[in-house]
Amino acid sequence: MNFTDGNWMMQPGITAHYGAEVYQVKVRENVLELLVPTRKINHRGDTLGGPTLDVTLTAPAQDVIAINIKHFRGGSPDAARFREFEPSEAEVIQAEKLIGFTSGNLTAEIDRGSFSLNFSSNGKKVSSIPSRGCGLMSVEGTGNHIVAQLTLGVGELVYGLGERFTAFAKNGQTVDIWNEDGGTCSYQAYKNIPFYMTNQGYGVFVNHTGRVSFEVATERTS
Repeated sequence: MNFTDGNWMMQPGITAHYGAEVYQVKVRENVLELLVPTRKINHRGDTLGGPTLDVTLTAPAQDVIAINIKHFRGGSPDAARFREFEPSEAEVIQAEKLIGFTSGNLTAEIDRGSFSLNFSSNGKKVSSIPSRGCGLMSVEGTGNHIVAQLTLGVGELVYGLGERFTAFAKNGQTVDIWNEDGGTCSYQAYKNIPFYMTNQGYGVFVNHTGRVSFEVATERTS
């Protein structure tokens, strides 16, 4: 699903609410909770309008970081769900401008002032979510959608996303995770899996059983 119209505008009927800053931090055992407004809070009046995001970081396993982004908590108790794991050991380090969350060799570094995230393994950059790269999209007629943009490096190739009949490397493709009977010669597939990995040795799993859309180096190309 493409929300933008080129580099500067949004598609008709879409209002973007990007995470603007980390306003509040709570640390529990192996859990980091962030309150992220979609506008800068300079005075009390700024808290009266606009949605906020609840962002939770946990470690389902060593060298794995889970990021849960919610606008409103809740949902249908009968909805299909993937198995959830109890948080394993993680370390949280807070500084004036940055917050670090580490699971094994993997670290997520969060910028308090812009709500951008950098991911590194053993000190080497893996990927990042830039400023204005994560938020809530309000789509007229269909409701709200959570969006997150992860960067790819030069020459980085994306593989996976389940059974597919298109090119093996998914760069340049829009892939919708939704099982459909479209035959074996179309962009539709019977066995979709919201997981990809890259030739840089890491993978990303979207823990959501509804329709998930991946824009793989299509909506943003540099």
